[in-house]
Amino acid sequence: MTRVAVVATGGTIASTASAGGVVASRAAADLLQSTHVTDIDVETVDLMTVGSYRMNLGHIRLISDAVADLLARETDPIDGIVITHGTDTTEETAVLLDLVHDDPRPVVLTGAQRASDAADGDGPRNLADAILVAASPRARGLGVLIAFAGRVLPARGTRKVHTAALAAFGSVIGAAAVGEVVDGSVAITATPRRPTPLPRPSSTFDHTRLQPCAAANFPAASSICRPRPCRCTSSRMAMRRNQAIGGSRSTRMTPTGTSSRTNRK
Repeated sequence: MTRVAVVATGGTIASTASAGGVVASRAAADLLQSTHVTDIDVETVDLMTVGSYRMNLGHIRLISDAVADLLARETDPIDGIVITHGTDTTEETAVLLDLVHDDPRPVVLTGAQRASDAADGDGPRNLADAILVAASPRARGLGVLIAFAGRVLPARGTRKVHTAALAAFGSVIGAAAVGEVVDGSVAITATPRRPTPLPRPSSTFDHTRLQPCAAANFPAASSICRPRPCRCTSSRMAMRRNQAIGGSRSTRMTPTGTSSRTNRK
Protein backbone atom coordinates (compact mmCIF):
# COMPACT_ATOMS: atom_id res chain seq x y z
CA MET A 1 0.00 0.00 0.00
CA THR A 2 1.18 3.52 -0.78
CA ARG A 3 2.54 5.25 2.31
CA VAL A 4 2.49 9.01 2.94
CA ALA A 5 3.84 10.95 5.91
CA VAL A 6 1.96 14.04 7.09
CA VAL A 7 4.22 16.49 8.92
CA ALA A 8 2.29 19.05 10.98
CA THR A 9 3.81 22.48 11.67
CA GLY A 10 0.77 24.48 12.84
CA GLY A 11 -1.08 27.24 11.02
CA THR A 12 -4.75 27.96 10.46
CA ILE A 13 -5.39 24.41 9.26
CA ALA A 14 -4.67 23.22 12.82
CA SER A 15 -6.43 26.11 14.56
CA THR A 16 -9.61 26.22 16.61
CA ALA A 17 -11.51 29.07 18.21
CA SER A 18 -10.83 29.82 21.86
CA ALA A 19 -11.45 32.60 24.33
CA GLY A 20 -8.17 34.15 23.26
CA GLY A 21 -8.86 33.90 19.56
CA VAL A 22 -8.04 31.32 16.90
CA VAL A 23 -5.11 29.19 18.07
CA ALA A 24 -3.27 26.31 16.41
CA SER A 25 -3.76 23.33 18.68
CA ARG A 26 -4.77 20.24 16.69
CA ALA A 27 -2.36 17.38 16.05
CA ALA A 28 -1.88 15.82 12.63
CA ALA A 29 -3.82 12.69 13.58
CA ASP A 30 -6.82 14.85 14.51
CA LEU A 31 -6.72 16.62 11.15
CA LEU A 32 -6.71 13.30 9.29
CA GLN A 33 -10.03 12.23 10.80
CA SER A 34 -11.96 14.64 8.60
CA THR A 35 -10.21 13.84 5.31
CA HIS A 36 -11.81 10.45 4.63
CA VAL A 37 -8.79 9.33 2.59
CA THR A 38 -8.79 5.57 1.97
CA ASP A 39 -6.39 3.07 0.39
CA ILE A 40 -3.36 5.10 1.49
CA ASP A 41 -1.33 4.31 4.60
CA VAL A 42 -0.81 7.66 6.36
CA GLU A 43 1.57 8.25 9.25
CA THR A 44 1.79 11.50 11.16
CA VAL A 45 4.63 13.59 12.55
CA ASP A 46 3.85 16.51 14.88
CA LEU A 47 7.00 18.52 14.26
CA MET A 48 5.95 21.92 15.64
CA THR A 49 2.96 24.15 16.25
CA VAL A 50 3.90 27.59 14.95
CA GLY A 51 1.87 30.35 13.36
CA SER A 52 3.52 30.86 9.99
CA TYR A 53 3.89 34.60 10.59
CA ARG A 54 6.33 33.56 13.33
CA MET A 55 8.17 31.03 11.17
CA ASN A 56 11.91 31.75 11.07
CA LEU A 57 14.90 30.24 9.33
CA GLY A 58 15.48 27.81 12.18
CA HIS A 59 11.96 26.44 11.79
CA ILE A 60 12.44 26.02 8.05
CA ARG A 61 15.70 24.15 8.61
CA LEU A 62 13.94 21.80 11.04
CA ILE A 63 11.30 21.13 8.39
CA SER A 64 14.04 20.44 5.85
CA ASP A 65 15.75 18.05 8.26
CA ALA A 66 12.48 16.22 8.95
CA VAL A 67 11.81 15.80 5.23
CA ALA A 68 15.32 14.47 4.62
CA ASP A 69 15.07 12.01 7.52
CA LEU A 70 11.75 10.64 6.28
CA LEU A 71 13.01 10.21 2.73
CA ALA A 72 16.19 8.50 3.94
CA ARG A 73 14.34 5.99 6.11
CA GLU A 74 14.76 2.39 4.97
CA THR A 75 12.25 0.77 7.32
CA ASP A 76 8.66 1.39 6.20
CA PRO A 77 9.77 3.65 3.34
CA ILE A 78 7.38 6.39 2.30
CA ASP A 79 6.17 7.36 -1.16
CA GLY A 80 5.56 11.04 -0.47
CA ILE A 81 5.35 13.73 2.19
CA VAL A 82 2.68 16.29 3.07
CA ILE A 83 3.48 19.33 5.21
CA THR A 84 0.62 21.22 6.84
CA HIS A 85 1.67 24.84 7.15
CA GLY A 86 0.32 28.32 7.84
CA THR A 87 -0.39 30.21 4.64
CA ASP A 88 1.51 33.40 5.46
CA THR A 89 4.89 31.81 4.72
CA THR A 90 3.97 28.68 2.77
CA GLU A 91 5.63 30.09 -0.34
CA GLU A 92 8.93 30.77 1.42
CA THR A 93 9.13 27.30 2.96
CA ALA A 94 8.12 25.67 -0.33
CA VAL A 95 10.71 27.39 -2.49
CA LEU A 96 13.49 26.88 0.02
CA LEU A 97 12.66 23.19 0.39
CA ASP A 98 12.56 22.86 -3.38
CA LEU A 99 16.08 24.23 -3.67
CA VAL A 100 17.49 21.31 -1.66
CA HIS A 101 15.05 18.56 -2.69
CA ASP A 102 17.04 15.85 -4.47
CA ASP A 103 14.57 12.97 -4.43
CA PRO A 104 11.88 12.11 -7.01
CA ARG A 105 9.25 11.56 -4.33
CA PRO A 106 6.89 14.51 -3.98
CA VAL A 107 6.79 16.88 -1.03
CA VAL A 108 3.45 18.72 -0.91
CA LEU A 109 2.60 21.71 1.27
CA THR A 110 -0.95 22.62 2.13
CA GLY A 111 -2.93 24.64 4.65
CA ALA A 112 -6.22 26.42 5.10
CA GLN A 113 -7.79 29.84 5.02
CA ARG A 114 -10.35 28.97 7.67
CA ALA A 115 -9.96 27.42 11.10
CA SER A 116 -10.43 23.67 11.44
CA ASP A 117 -13.62 24.05 13.48
CA ALA A 118 -15.27 26.44 11.01
CA ALA A 119 -18.50 25.08 9.57
CA ASP A 120 -17.26 25.72 6.03
CA GLY A 121 -13.58 25.03 6.65
CA ASP A 122 -11.35 24.31 3.67
CA GLY A 123 -8.66 22.40 5.56
CA PRO A 124 -10.05 18.85 5.21
CA ARG A 125 -10.37 19.10 1.43
CA ASN A 126 -6.91 20.68 1.05
CA LEU A 127 -5.28 18.03 3.24
CA ALA A 128 -7.02 15.19 1.43
CA ASP A 129 -5.93 16.61 -1.93
CA ALA A 130 -2.34 16.99 -0.74
CA ILE A 131 -2.23 13.37 0.43
CA LEU A 132 -3.57 12.19 -2.91
CA VAL A 133 -0.93 14.21 -4.75
CA ALA A 134 1.88 12.96 -2.50
CA ALA A 135 0.74 9.38 -3.13
CA SER A 136 0.39 9.77 -6.89
CA PRO A 137 3.09 8.32 -9.17
CA ARG A 138 2.27 11.17 -11.56
CA ALA A 139 3.70 13.67 -9.08
CA ARG A 140 7.13 12.01 -8.91
CA GLY A 141 9.96 14.16 -10.18
CA LEU A 142 8.01 17.41 -9.86
CA GLY A 143 9.82 18.59 -6.73
CA VAL A 144 8.08 20.48 -3.96
CA LEU A 145 4.45 21.37 -4.67
CA ILE A 146 1.60 23.31 -3.08
CA ALA A 147 -1.87 21.74 -3.10
CA PHE A 148 -4.58 24.29 -2.40
CA ALA A 149 -8.21 24.77 -3.44
CA GLY A 150 -8.06 21.92 -5.92
CA ARG A 151 -4.95 23.19 -7.71
CA VAL A 152 -1.44 21.73 -7.72
CA LEU A 153 1.16 24.49 -7.96
CA PRO A 154 4.95 24.43 -8.30
CA ALA A 155 7.05 25.83 -5.48
CA ARG A 156 8.84 28.31 -7.71
CA GLY A 157 6.76 31.25 -8.90
CA THR A 158 3.85 30.63 -6.54
CA ARG A 159 2.86 33.00 -3.77
CA LYS A 160 -0.10 33.92 -1.62
CA VAL A 161 -2.15 36.39 -3.66
CA HIS A 162 -5.26 36.77 -1.50
CA THR A 163 -5.69 37.08 2.26
CA ALA A 164 -9.23 35.70 2.47
CA ALA A 165 -10.21 33.82 -0.70
CA LEU A 166 -10.08 30.03 -0.54
CA ALA A 167 -7.97 30.01 -3.72
CA ALA A 168 -5.24 31.89 -1.89
CA PHE A 169 -2.24 30.99 -4.05
CA GLY A 170 -1.36 31.92 -7.60
CA SER A 171 1.50 32.59 -9.99
CA VAL A 172 3.50 35.79 -10.07
CA ILE A 173 6.26 34.94 -12.56
CA GLY A 174 4.40 32.94 -15.16
CA ALA A 175 4.42 29.59 -13.37
CA ALA A 176 1.08 27.96 -14.10
CA ALA A 177 -0.54 25.21 -12.08
CA VAL A 178 0.97 21.82 -12.87
CA GLY A 179 -2.23 19.94 -12.15
CA GLU A 180 -5.47 19.65 -10.22
CA VAL A 181 -7.39 17.32 -7.98
CA VAL A 182 -11.00 16.70 -9.01
CA ASP A 183 -13.29 14.27 -7.18
CA GLY A 184 -10.34 12.45 -5.66
CA SER A 185 -8.46 12.08 -8.95
CA VAL A 186 -5.05 13.69 -9.49
CA ALA A 187 -4.35 15.09 -12.95
CA ILE A 188 -0.85 16.39 -13.75
CA THR A 189 -0.73 18.58 -16.84
CA ALA A 190 2.74 20.14 -16.77
CA THR A 191 6.26 19.58 -15.46
CA PRO A 192 7.92 22.52 -13.69
CA ARG A 193 11.49 23.46 -14.47
CA ARG A 194 13.71 22.90 -11.47
CA PRO A 195 17.26 23.92 -10.56
CA THR A 196 20.04 21.52 -9.66
CA PRO A 197 19.56 20.72 -5.94
CA LEU A 198 21.75 22.62 -3.50
CA PRO A 199 23.25 21.35 -0.23
CA ARG A 200 20.92 21.22 2.74
CA PRO A 201 21.43 23.96 5.34
CA SER A 202 23.46 23.61 8.50
CA SER A 203 22.62 25.17 11.85
CA THR A 204 24.51 28.34 10.89
CA PHE A 205 21.60 29.09 8.55
CA ASP A 206 19.37 29.72 11.58
CA HIS A 207 21.18 32.98 12.32
CA THR A 208 21.32 34.38 8.79
CA ARG A 209 20.25 38.02 8.81
CA LEU A 210 18.02 39.41 6.09
CA GLN A 211 17.77 43.03 4.95
CA PRO A 212 14.80 44.11 2.79
CA CYS A 213 15.66 46.31 -0.16
CA ALA A 214 13.57 49.49 -0.43
CA ALA A 215 13.42 49.38 -4.23
CA ALA A 216 11.53 46.09 -4.05
CA ASN A 217 8.41 47.97 -3.01
CA PHE A 218 9.14 51.58 -3.88
CA PRO A 219 10.40 52.28 -7.42
CA ALA A 220 11.60 55.74 -6.36
CA ALA A 221 14.22 54.08 -4.18
CA SER A 222 15.92 52.48 -7.18
CA SER A 223 18.59 55.19 -7.15
CA ILE A 224 19.95 53.90 -3.85
CA CYS A 225 19.13 50.22 -4.01
CA ARG A 226 19.65 47.61 -6.67
CA PRO A 227 16.60 46.19 -8.48
CA ARG A 228 14.79 43.36 -6.78
CA PRO A 229 16.01 39.93 -7.98
CA CYS A 230 13.76 36.94 -8.52
CA ARG A 231 13.03 35.22 -5.21
CA CYS A 232 14.47 31.92 -6.41
CA THR A 233 17.61 33.57 -7.80
CA SER A 234 18.16 35.43 -4.55
CA SER A 235 17.72 32.24 -2.55
CA ARG A 236 20.14 30.30 -4.72
CA MET A 237 22.77 33.04 -4.43
CA ALA A 238 22.44 33.08 -0.65
CA MET A 239 22.69 29.31 -0.43
CA ARG A 240 25.81 29.20 -2.56
CA ARG A 241 27.40 31.82 -0.33
CA ASN A 242 26.30 30.37 2.99
CA GLN A 243 25.99 26.65 2.14
CA ALA A 244 22.46 26.94 3.42
CA ILE A 245 19.03 27.97 2.27
CA GLY A 246 18.62 31.71 2.11
CA GLY A 247 16.99 34.63 0.47
CA SER A 248 13.61 36.26 0.58
CA ARG A 249 11.53 38.47 -1.65
CA SER A 250 14.21 41.15 -1.68
CA THR A 251 17.33 40.03 0.15
CA ARG A 252 20.97 40.78 -0.39
CA MET A 253 23.48 38.96 1.75
CA THR A 254 27.22 38.86 2.35
CA PRO A 255 29.21 35.59 2.60
CA THR A 256 29.21 35.93 6.40
CA GLY A 257 25.44 36.00 6.57
CA THR A 258 25.20 39.66 7.51
CA SER A 259 23.14 42.03 5.43
CA SER A 260 24.42 44.82 3.24
CA ARG A 261 23.10 47.60 1.04
CA THR A 262 24.95 49.29 -1.79
CA ASN A 263 24.31 52.91 -2.69
CA ARG A 264 24.29 53.66 -6.37
CA LYS A 265 25.08 57.21 -7.42
